[in-house]
Amino acid sequence: MTKYLLIVTFVLNGFISLAQEVWSLEKCVQYALENNLDVRQAELNVENAQTGVMQSRSQFLPSVNASAYYGYNFGQRIDPFTNQFAQSTVNTGNFNLSANWTLFSGLQNLNTLTQSQYDEKASDFAYKNAQYLTSLAVTTSFLQILFNEETLGVAEKQLEITLQQVERTKKLVNAGSAPQGSLYDIEAQYAREELAKVNADNQVVLAYLSLKQLLRLPGDFNMKVLVPTKYDSNALALPKSLDAVIQTAYDSYPSIKSNEYSLLSAEKQISLSNGAMIPRLTLSGSLGTGYSGNATDVIGQTFEGNRPIGFVENSNDIVVSPSFSTQTRTQGFGDQVTNNFNQSLGLSLNIPIFNRMNNRAAVNRAKVNYAIQENNLEKEKQKVRQDIEKAYADALAAYKSYMSTEKGLKSLEEAFNYAQKRFDVGMINAVDYNVAKTNLYKAQSDLVKAKFDYIFRMKILDFYQGKSLTL
Repeated sequence: MTKYLLIVTFVLNGFISLAQEVWSLEKCVQYALENNLDVRQAELNVENAQTGVMQSRSQFLPSVNASAYYGYNFGQRIDPFTNQFAQSTVNTGNFNLSANWTLFSGLQNLNTLTQSQYDEKASDFAYKNAQYLTSLAVTTSFLQILFNEETLGVAEKQLEITLQQVERTKKLVNAGSAPQGSLYDIEAQYAREELAKVNADNQVVLAYLSLKQLLRLPGDFNMKVLVPTKYDSNALALPKSLDAVIQTAYDSYPSIKSNEYSLLSAEKQISLSNGAMIPRLTLSGSLGTGYSGNATDVIGQTFEGNRPIGFVENSNDIVVSPSFSTQTRTQGFGDQVTNNFNQSLGLSLNIPIFNRMNNRAAVNRAKVNYAIQENNLEKEKQKVRQDIEKAYADALAAYKSYMSTEKGLKSLEEAFNYAQKRFDVGMINAVDYNVAKTNLYKAQSDLVKAKFDYIFRMKILDFYQGKSLTL
């Protein structure tokens, strides 16, 4: 029966291993950059800024518009094309093509283009900053998994050693070579270490869940991180100059560059606001024509005789006038469009004199916004400096702790081996043995913690220097 259970367990483990996806840090970072919502939002902001640049360039071109109208008019009115009163229903139409070209507007078009280009640069660096922050978050989560798995490995190894001591102590107690209390003590130690192993296992599960959430993967997605084969924390070296790291960050870190371009954009806004108080010169032109159903052409006349219109004074002579009847036809659509064609060309100068202080208020707001952006840049520089200084101090402390713990671990391993031999022959009790074992376990855990703490702080320093976040 046991043989069949082992076979089933082996097969199930094989299926589980096949179902697991192995993810390297590079794969995790790349996947996050492609799927993270903050990164996507920043990318859309870049596209929006690029549209702003395109729109600013188009402001140098003239605006051209066409219009058309066709309708029925009822009641008495003046026909705009015949200039006569029309009392019947008249259908009219007009067509117009107009253009306006701003020749000078206080350099506002040029300043708008420059400002939109600065905004595009600011958005581009904000996009890179979102990528940086996402990469750092994924790297941190990835390192947390490695740390928790190493901690779990230490707990499992300690539990395995304690289990061996439990079995050995049982044999000694059964043989009468050790008191029953020794078995109770070692079993209590085993229970504590089993709980520690369960807690460590839970921390691994939670660390994986955190990484999956960063990657926008479902919580039940079966993944396994790839442990680097050449993983050596000793290969990491602190930068020789902290000021050089800070200066590099000032020169290239995306959030700082984004704030710098936002400051330049705010400066251009002041020029734009001042430009609104300068006269504007505009060239305009139009082409137009129209049609009226009331417009007619004379096509002929017929003499209908003389018609008396009065008498000569002091005489009976009749005064007559010839009478004619006129034949007309409605003008054709094409003829009217040709006959009514008109053009216009003009220059207009708009001089702002008083606009209820709106322009002056706009200038003041632009200056205040410039000061705000200037303050934001200084705040970001201060934050970056403080983060780098803290990361450097933490990395140095973690390195010293790592070196000290590594040296002390060798002594504790020898002390534990000696205590284990003495415990095996009954020269020390379980309490003393557990003290030695606890000290060793604590040192091993401290070493793992110090190592990953040092690596994490070094990755933050690499992060601010623009280096790739790889292991």
